[in-house]
Amino acid sequence: VFTYNATYAFNLLSRGLVKSGMLKKGDVVLLSTVDHHANIVPWQILAEEYGIIIDWVELHENGTIDYVSLESKLPQAKVLSITGASNVTGEVLDLERVKNIFESLPLVGGVGGGTSPNLPYKGRNTPLFILDGSQRFPHMKTDVTQYGIDFYVGTGHKVMSDTGIGFFYGKKHILR
Repeated sequence: VFTYNATYAFNLLSRGLVKSGMLKKGDVVLLSTVDHHANIVPWQILAEEYGIIIDWVELHENGTIDYVSLESKLPQAKVLSITGASNVTGEVLDLERVKNIFESLPLVGGVGGGTSPNLPYKGRNTPLFILDGSQRFPHMKTDVTQYGIDFYVGTGHKVMSDTGIGFFYGKKHILR
């Protein structure tokens, strides 16, 4: 889906999740403080307007993601929306480690967003996984299927495009 930029994509995604009923009052969206405001602000607005709860993955003192914190908080989340590479610290998210955390979630019947029909999380009750690829996609490939990414967001100006061009990828069964 082409949009005006990543901020527009996050606004469209977040509002779409609420308007479709996939995200409701009291549901938890998990973010990190090193995320770009394009990913943070739309969720903050929804928290005010619709009563969703924002929780934060903790960071180490050097500003990198604390994967133990992610692992402990992910089972309660309905959505994980996180940067694939931080424009603040330069950290590149370890998608293999995130995949392993998703794979450790309980089988269907546990807490979470919904059963993913696609590998690698088949049969697991998992949160939606939204990856902000704006800093990542110009420099490295990211296999959305391999890592179970439900939505992948990017902005054109990171690849020298005109401003006002962005995109998001979404799994068809979720977009329907």
